Amino acid sequence: VGLAVSSSYQKEREVQLQAGESLEIGRYRLTFEKLSAAEGPTHFKVLAHFSVYNGNRLVGRMEPALRFYPTQQTPIAEVDYWIGLREDLYLILGSFDRGGAWVTAKALVNPLVTWLWIGGGVMALGTLLALLPGSWVGSRGTIFPRPSWISVTSTPACAPAALRRWTGSLAPISS
Repeated sequence: VGLAVSSSYQKEREVQLQAGESLEIGRYRLTFEKLSAAEGPTHFKVLAHFSVYNGNRLVGRMEPALRFYPTQQTPIAEVDYWIGLREDLYLILGSFDRGGAWVTAKALVNPLVTWLWIGGGVMALGTLLALLPGSWVGSRGTIFPRPSWISVTSTPACAPAALRRWTGSLAPISS
């Protein structure tokens, strides 16, 4: 469900904004406030400051950036993102005016992406539990003893011969 919804209902908008203008996507309104610059030990960074509103309520700020390295021709985008159970919000700075008058920004809303990760984690945990030695043998001290309704002494007649000879314990059935 998460995969179908996240790919089918993804929203994406790319616009050029003047200072004070807003971009609306999904339930969010992203207002471009200003540009600023910062210098790191290996790069120069230009940040775009956005206020994020849900309806008329300010819910936070996002600061996507472009990093400029002296050894590279093109800048590297630094994406700002919010991750939630309902949806993820991504904001990317594409280009900007050196005077700070405008920016080109791309916003994406991907619903239910977190549920894909949760589902993968549940499947991995289930796989690990199934691989635990003795977890279905019902021996003393196991974390998940075999439920009483599962019988390992009887095997369906349609099962392969190797399974029909095995009891589920460490000793094969004697014929």
